[in-house]
Amino acid sequence: MITIAGMIYIVIFSAFGLKGNTESIHLIRQNATVGEEGVLKCSYPFSFEMESAVSYWKNESRVICYVKNSEAPDCVGLQHSIADGQMILTIPELKLSDSGRYTCSMFTKEKSVECNIDLVVKVGKRMNSNGIRLNTGPMFLLLSLAVVIWTFPLISL
Repeated sequence: MITIAGMIYIVIFSAFGLKGNTESIHLIRQNATVGEEGVLKCSYPFSFEMESAVSYWKNESRVICYVKNSEAPDCVGLQHSIADGQMILTIPELKLSDSGRYTCSMFTKEKSVECNIDLVVKVGKRMNSNGIRLNTGPMFLLLSLAVVIWTFPLISL
């Protein structure tokens, strides 16, 4: 959870620290599967010095990850990185409840960029609606057959 000081910094920086324009990147729809790692990527079309940038990720209206300058990210249970012109948020193990709109914002004193991603998390082929993996391998089939044979009495003539 982001600190109160972080929220205050975002508000002050975005309200008074910008001299340039905000670029908004169109909405991106991303599909993912329960239990897999979710990797959300937001491109920024400008170069900057890390010491003068603030970035954060929101899920709907709640800030879930915050990075000020080159300090360590404030992202509980998530991973944040910046590489090759992209801000990357990694969600280790997706749940159905992770579905929703994610917004990535980066601010420098000259420019800012905002990117929106609609993450749609679905149940995989081998999972039930609770996200529990269903085993359909050969051992599972043999065990199922053994249970069926064991529960039916032998017919004697």
